[in-house]
Amino acid sequence: MSTSRTDTEERLCALARGDLHAIDIAAKLDPETYPLVRIAALVALDAPLVSWVAQLDAADEAQLDLEQVLGTLVALASIVGTLRVVSAAAKIVRVSGLAEPADGA
Repeated sequence: MSTSRTDTEERLCALARGDLHAIDIAAKLDPETYPLVRIAALVALDAPLVSWVAQLDAADEAQLDLEQVLGTLVALASIVGTLRVVSAAAKIVRVSGLAEPADGA
């Protein structure tokens, strides 16, 4: 008895084979979820500051608010660890221009 795979199953199998050209990974993610997933990946990798610039721009273009980004960080804390989340938050603050000047003025 043969069962046919769904399109999603076929794309997942293609990805598992390393075939990135055969699938459109982001096709099923809504415009808000896609940048949040990418932000989560940056947190998990403890990505450098420069990596955050483009992703925060994309989040801004998707009209995500800071609360959604903060929620993503909180959701990740128990998985990736507090240190990575704190590091990510510091980078977000810096890239977003939320940091206070060093002299407090």
